[in-house]
Amino acid sequence: MDGVSAYNYIRSKFVDLRETRSLIKKYGLKIKYGFLSDEEAATVRGAVEKFLSERHLAMNDLKRHLVEDTEFPIHDLIYECTQVCELRTYKSMHTHLSYMYHPYIRTIWNLDEEIQLLDLVNQKGFKWKEISYHLSKYKDLCRLKYLALKGENSTNLTKSKIQSLLAHMPATDEEWAVLCSELNLNRAYIIRCIDRYLNGKELARPENKILEIHLCLLILNNNHYCKFNCNIENILSFLNLDAKSYDIVDKIESSSTPFVSQKGRRAGSVLVDGLCRRPHENASIDTGQTYPEDDFEVLLENIKKASAENRSQTRFLNRFLDFFRIQPGFNLDIAINKDDIFWYNVTKEINVEKSVALSRFNQLGRVYKWKTFKDVYDTIAKMSYDYVVTRIKQSLIEKNSEDNARDKNDTTTKAIEKSESSELMLEKNVKSKDAKESENILENPKSSELRHQANRGCENLENQRTDSEASLTMEEIKKIRTKSKQIFSRQWRECIKQ
Repeated sequence: MDGVSAYNYIRSKFVDLRETRSLIKKYGLKIKYGFLSDEEAATVRGAVEKFLSERHLAMNDLKRHLVEDTEFPIHDLIYECTQVCELRTYKSMHTHLSYMYHPYIRTIWNLDEEIQLLDLVNQKGFKWKEISYHLSKYKDLCRLKYLALKGENSTNLTKSKIQSLLAHMPATDEEWAVLCSELNLNRAYIIRCIDRYLNGKELARPENKILEIHLCLLILNNNHYCKFNCNIENILSFLNLDAKSYDIVDKIESSSTPFVSQKGRRAGSVLVDGLCRRPHENASIDTGQTYPEDDFEVLLENIKKASAENRSQTRFLNRFLDFFRIQPGFNLDIAINKDDIFWYNVTKEINVEKSVALSRFNQLGRVYKWKTFKDVYDTIAKMSYDYVVTRIKQSLIEKNSEDNARDKNDTTTKAIEKSESSELMLEKNVKSKDAKESENILENPKSSELRHQANRGCENLENQRTDSEASLTMEEIKKIRTKSKQIFSRQWRECIKQ
């Protein structure tokens, strides 16, 4: 089986979701998931009316078949609808027809029907198809209504609950079963929520600008009409380079030939070539490339000087659009519709819920006034510039903080050294003066009695110090000895005066 055969197979047969995904992954097929857009629904409605008129059937025949009739040519109808709706599988079209044209799909529940539903579940169990016959309701609606009445579809997995789970994660299957029953969630969903929380992949956080850029790139790559097919991995790698590597912007802006410099092809040229896929090449990127410090300083100075006149932003945007160029055959002047985006592929790539991605899509659309895919394209360039400049400014702030701290430490060290030298000089002068006074005292025979008293006092103090020095540090011991010397020096001077 080749790619064409696999594509025709999933569009003409009822293939389960697991096999469909394996074929999509194996052959690289493009399939659209989720609800049909308004345009697709109108096309399917026209195909259904045409099918019924050609066979002299009415809409009631289709509705009767969806409830109990088995003679209606439903397989032919599904095949015809699949052929007029590109990128839709046979299974997804079957689900759409069963849901949209079922006679009981839009009925409202009253109190008597809710009581009857609970009684039928007690009598027949969870046989929803049989229960739907008695209630004239769609079977999935009966199941959802029962869960709502019993309160079993409510969930209570909050942010605080996730934080408490991190400290006591289940270790066995039995512990996981208890946790899942408490939260009324399956194990895979809990793990995904924790993973998103730990990795910070929440689009509601304003600091996750790189994730918003990733979302916009995925929107360009995964939609019904505008398949831009850009190399998202290389673009994000460029934006996540170390801040010192962004001198590539200055190099390219100052060069008339951005792909080649006087020093030869550098990592920047490889990066530029790899930003957008071409049919004949798929260049890689070396994210570990660094550049000299002086080049980074020049770039920072250029950004600070040109920011006031808005020149750096214009040059960066123009160059970024050159990297992220529109290939021949792509048309971005198409009205953007959220129903035309492959949300399954988008949410799977960035690992967020569809509701969260849709909410952020609507917010970005209002802020940047999206009307066509070209507006999304321009938004990516602007957000990328803001992200890069913010990182460069942050790097500059951190560097200045480190320099200031280093200068402060140097100043403090010099002051300490100066203070220590002054203390040493003072201590030296005091010692020399004390030595001279001691010599004078020794030469004076009248002071022999005082000298003996002072010596006995020193011996007593030394004995007291020796007993207490065991529990003191060396620094404290030195201070005590210095203080004692000063005291006895003062006593010697008083003796001389007498």
